[in-house]
Amino acid sequence: MSGDGAHVLRADGLGVEVALPGREPLVLGRGLDLVVRPGRSTAVVGRSGCGKTTLLATLGLLRRPSAGRLWVAGRDTTDICDAAAARWRNAHIGFVFQDYSLVAHLTVLDNVMLPLDYGTAVRRRTARQTAGAQLDAVGLAGFERRRPAQLSGGEQQRVAVARALVRGPVLVLADEPTGALDVETGDEVMGHLLAAVAHAGAAAVVVTHDHALAARTDEVLELAAGVLQAWEPR
Repeated sequence: MSGDGAHVLRADGLGVEVALPGREPLVLGRGLDLVVRPGRSTAVVGRSGCGKTTLLATLGLLRRPSAGRLWVAGRDTTDICDAAAARWRNAHIGFVFQDYSLVAHLTVLDNVMLPLDYGTAVRRRTARQTAGAQLDAVGLAGFERRRPAQLSGGEQQRVAVARALVRGPVLVLADEPTGALDVETGDEVMGHLLAAVAHAGAAAVVVTHDHALAARTDEVLELAAGVLQAWEPR
């Protein structure tokens, strides 16, 4: 198979392994198939330690697959060099992490603008306008001059969502984006994330332990015993 414009992300027979000193590699995934189209979202659930985060890192070009092929934004990325992977990742992928990863001494606006400092140059005025629009999209208009310490956990995570989307990525990867939040706040943040991704026409893959939040996505898959399969509520 090959990637095409209808698929933002496509994995065919993907293998995911972790090297262990003096031992055989730990196989976390084998023969994994996944397709995510523009404007669609997929959640991956599974027990702790099953390999969800490692899979996400592989899809985000932070790790190389041990087998299979991977297309991102229409390009076969399986065998590209690290430098090319970094450029492709910066241009096409946005990341949201559980711990927010905001820079404490920067304002909210400057945190969202950070990705615009890398890759293709963006004029400062344009960057500010773009970042401001993303903050508005996640319900944080008027928060531009605040510092992360002045925000609640849910507000910080919404800043992280805005930052992930500021370069207009076609793929957003979220690793336990609500794991540090209470149920109500997590539900709110998940709503903002999915709405922003859909509005941008991007695709999203969300790793979460929360089955209720996962059910809000268009498709829910379970990673179990190294295999991706349709999730069935128990």
